[in-house]
Amino acid sequence: MKKFVMLTMAVALIAFFTMPKGASAAAPQMIFKGDYQVVGIASDNVSDRNKDTNDHAAYVEQRFRLTHIAAMDNVKGVFGIEVGWDEWGKSYTDNGIGSTYNQGGDNGVIADTPSTNIEVRMAYIEFNVPGMPLTVTAGKMFTWDHAMAIFGGAIAASPAIRFDYKIADGANLAFWWTKMAEGTVSSNTLRGNGDADSDIYFVEFSQKTKAYDFGVYGAYNADHREYDVSAASTGTTTSAMTYKDDIYWTGVWAGFMAGPAKLGIDAIYSFGTRDYYSASSTDLDYSGYYLKVNGTVNLGGPTLDFLSAYVSGDNDSSDTKMKNFAFADANGRYPSLGLLFPGPNLLYWGNGIATEEYAQILLPPSGYSAYEGGSSLGRWFTMVGATMPVDKLKLVAKYWYLQTAEKFPAASNYRNKNIGHEVDLEAHYQMTPNLTLSVEGDYLFAGDYFKTSSSMEPDNAWKAAWAIKLVF
Repeated sequence: MKKFVMLTMAVALIAFFTMPKGASAAAPQMIFKGDYQVVGIASDNVSDRNKDTNDHAAYVEQRFRLTHIAAMDNVKGVFGIEVGWDEWGKSYTDNGIGSTYNQGGDNGVIADTPSTNIEVRMAYIEFNVPGMPLTVTAGKMFTWDHAMAIFGGAIAASPAIRFDYKIADGANLAFWWTKMAEGTVSSNTLRGNGDADSDIYFVEFSQKTKAYDFGVYGAYNADHREYDVSAASTGTTTSAMTYKDDIYWTGVWAGFMAGPAKLGIDAIYSFGTRDYYSASSTDLDYSGYYLKVNGTVNLGGPTLDFLSAYVSGDNDSSDTKMKNFAFADANGRYPSLGLLFPGPNLLYWGNGIATEEYAQILLPPSGYSAYEGGSSLGRWFTMVGATMPVDKLKLVAKYWYLQTAEKFPAASNYRNKNIGHEVDLEAHYQMTPNLTLSVEGDYLFAGDYFKTSSSMEPDNAWKAAWAIKLVF
């Protein structure tokens, strides 16, 4: 907390002493923008890939996002809120799945807990320092790495302060610090007391030209929280942390044109230490990596897409190495911010039109240990797709081959690396410049990754959806 105050004061002093004398407040330009979506979803076997248990679902949900921008010369303030996703006919708890019983249907009023239906997505100030090629942003905003693999930030924006220095045309040096969790939870009488915080520091150099884009960055997460948020509980259950993490990442990304093809690559290496507070527990070392290549070919209307992402995993808990790719943990009701993005529509809900935040955000890129026998087995996803525009209609088709990077431990040898094959089909009709009607169908041919016993055979899963989206 002290660091945040000092940085904020320094920025304020710079702005004050460099402000032209006699400057007076100018009337701001008020800008409103946002989107409103209504989505209907039907699915089966999505939760457990088992037709012998009932997880068939059919429901309608909606979400409204509004962003207000107050813009003046060299400075702007941004405030954004989100209402939803709200499922029609249900009231809500903090995990948003309508599990509070004996309650009437939701009528747009915050029910059960604060911030359940309405949340502040962002609230920040951005200004240019006079006489310098420096832009400063401070407040609750979205921060992420280029691949959105370390901390996606797509849902739970954390408060941060960011500096962007323009070195030359197209060349930028950025530094930001974000506060993921503050203070000693067990002693909340003072603000900022103790060192049981989680902070992320990030620095990046990027260069953009007509021929290529390039960036190199480093990140550090000091996660020394006293309490962790259980991923399965989405914020309702905490447990005492038995260790502290110091994790580092170094990454590089590049994009360039090769004839009609636009190609991209992201490579990240994670390393660091996990130090246990108990002398009887052995400390661990992080060492993992992430590699993604993607390409798009424009055929003069239709486009072809390709993506392959390999994320290292670990199936050996007997040594002192954690070889799965590390991600930064958050302090909010969505604890795992890392995700493999973009992902298949059905397996990682939140892609496509049938968005479901909770299921998507709890799937970190290296795998989720609760599903994988206590291991994080990594991922190797490959996608080929095509997009076909036909007047106001856009058709999208994607095929995914999904598997883990590592095998299951011996105790679960009846399961294997094959997650399955998924086919995603979408159609989007632009009824007006601001209004789009969409339909989606997804089918997962489930692999033996989903076997719960040696005698169980996983069943295929499907999802169908329609959507109405207004953007303004």
